[in-house]
Amino acid sequence: MYKYKKIFIVFVSIIYILLTILELIKYIRVESNLYGLVYLFLSLLIIFFLVTIAYNYKRYYSTTRISKLIIVIVVGLFTSFVLNIVLINSMSYTDSSNEMLEKIGLIKNIAKPILYAFLAIFTFFETKIIILKK
Repeated sequence: MYKYKKIFIVFVSIIYILLTILELIKYIRVESNLYGLVYLFLSLLIIFFLVTIAYNYKRYYSTTRISKLIIVIVVGLFTSFVLNIVLINSMSYTDSSNEMLEKIGLIKNIAKPILYAFLAIFTFFETKIIILKK
């Protein structure tokens, strides 16, 4: 079971990194915008957490792993659904943030939330196993 969990975490991390690279390429092709910069910074933070989880995944159950997964899920859902509303409504100038939202809409609204759902299910089972062990 340990091998499958580790493979799953590595697989999700690689897919997330590839999706973020696609978003970075789309960001580079669009004129400068604040939304893309903040969105990619938060995606980089999520990548940092996912890579450390995948690299340090051990057989033993860890509360730090679960807390990192919860942070990834919360920040990821925030960037996917709330960041554009908060950031664009608070800006007092116009830039090409709406164009960036259109270009990455499929990845941001469908692909990454599916990964967050998989991570949430994985976290639920990890938490359930820790509770059963105690």
